[in-house]
Amino acid sequence: MFYSLNVEQYAKAVGIDKSNAFKELKELTEKLLKEVVTYKVPGEQNIYLKFQIASEVLYNTGEQTLSIKFHEKFIPLISKFEQGCFTSLHVGLAKMKSLNSCNLYQIVKRDAYRGKFILKLEDLQTMMGLNYKLFADFRLKVIEPSLKEILDKTGMSVGVEYIKVGKKVDSVRFIINPRSLG
Repeated sequence: MFYSLNVEQYAKAVGIDKSNAFKELKELTEKLLKEVVTYKVPGEQNIYLKFQIASEVLYNTGEQTLSIKFHEKFIPLISKFEQGCFTSLHVGLAKMKSLNSCNLYQIVKRDAYRGKFILKLEDLQTMMGLNYKLFADFRLKVIEPSLKEILDKTGMSVGVEYIKVGKKVDSVRFIINPRSLG
């Protein structure tokens, strides 16, 4: 199944000149064709699935549209989004400079409708394709800068709480400010 984007609508959503929108969408789809999602298989212990987000992109320069074919496993993730979120996901990804920010943005955007959610630290790192031994390094080098970039580039305000089991951080609670979702 293909999802289509109109260049003019995209330009309005992102706030850019229409003449630059098609070029930006091409760059964005290049990112999507390379982007890999990792998630834990529900109900399975220690089993993770990896796949590319998009498998094909059709460009129609005459009609100024492009159509993206997403991996079948990615469809349920984007179908949770509210109307218009498809565009806002792409707007956010287009603005990000850091791959870690892109990955965390996708994770947070996927579950933003819930307002807050908890992820095991191990699962979060796996979903982002990372493996930090020290939590402090992961927090300082990935979580904090990514959340700052997400806020700066998309306006989405995301708070975090670190949940400990004993003395060790086990999980991360993400809290999304609903007013920042627009």
